[in-house]
Amino acid sequence: MKSWTVRGLGGAFWMAGLLLSLLTTGAAAQTSGAHETWNLASMEDFVPFNYARDESYVGIDVEILEEMARRLDVRLRHHPLPWRRAILEFEAGRFDALFQLAMTQERERDYVMVGPLRQTRTVWMVRKDDPVHDIPDYASLRDRVIGLVSGFMYSPAFNSETSLRKEYSSDDAANIRKLLMGRTDVIVGGSETLVFVAKALGVSDQLRILPTPLTVQNRYIAFHRTPEGLERAARCQAVLDQMSASGRTIQIVHAFLNR
Repeated sequence: MKSWTVRGLGGAFWMAGLLLSLLTTGAAAQTSGAHETWNLASMEDFVPFNYARDESYVGIDVEILEEMARRLDVRLRHHPLPWRRAILEFEAGRFDALFQLAMTQERERDYVMVGPLRQTRTVWMVRKDDPVHDIPDYASLRDRVIGLVSGFMYSPAFNSETSLRKEYSSDDAANIRKLLMGRTDVIVGGSETLVFVAKALGVSDQLRILPTPLTVQNRYIAFHRTPEGLERAARCQAVLDQMSASGRTIQIVHAFLNR
């Protein structure tokens, strides 16, 4: 499993079992007394939000978290994993926090949800030659196979809808490939991610995004429901609120996308 430590930044996400995690991983940052080290799980290669580039972990969400970390004087160690594994290992207590998640009743009950970190516009993508103009409701999806990423929460209504034909993949790149091969008819994903991945694959001219989104959702960071998790989540929430109120968060998002 790869991991990256963002040095000189602070900030973060703590969970139940943090002390045990620090002891078992030999957290060297504690020896200096200047920083704490928090272990964060996230989905690997989730461009443009968090992904590996030149031996570093980069992306919109990583930069937001780095800003938070610097203000909290905490050192971050990132653990990118397949999304389903990241969720399971976070729930098992291996990591101090998990980002980024959509809000659900179950997650609000089981985790401490901090944020929002940012918003995601979840959209429908089809092949460019598909005659469909829009998908305003589920009836428009009759007889269509929908490509999704396993473990993602799109919306409570959509996730629980049993009349739809759903095909799951490990990530958005696999979904785009299935769409182009005709194995699915439409895929669902964050607009920034789908545009970024399609461009990286060199297939942007073969695809298009439909105008009506499935949903617009806030994205959150999860902590464990323990005294430690609650206290640390409160600290992160305060910093995130400051960043949002000052316009710093949206500045980070726009600056990254316009590079």
